[in-house]
Amino acid sequence: MTDGIAVRDVRFDEIGYVIEMTRLMVCEMERYGGRQATRDETAWNGHAARIVAELKTDNLKCLIAEAADSNRIGLGGARINTLEGVFAPKKIIHIGILLALIA
Repeated sequence: MTDGIAVRDVRFDEIGYVIEMTRLMVCEMERYGGRQATRDETAWNGHAARIVAELKTDNLKCLIAEAADSNRIGLGGARINTLEGVFAPKKIIHIGILLALIA
């Protein structure tokens, strides 16, 4: 814990929060000229199922930052990918999500 902020692993029962934060990030990226975010709830449900499956492996790490009052203030995620195919095999870390809520 640093300055009243705790960082911990995401629990499986918090996947709704992960999807909510991901949706906020994607919609914000769209507002600033990024690709259009899907409005299809089936796609978001599928994304949630994929994240739950990946959380059960060692290849995905999702963290939640919480204030001292237990309010969630941020979400971070990183995935380990293996480059292969035309590349020499090598493991890399890809930080896919980083979003902080500022009150």
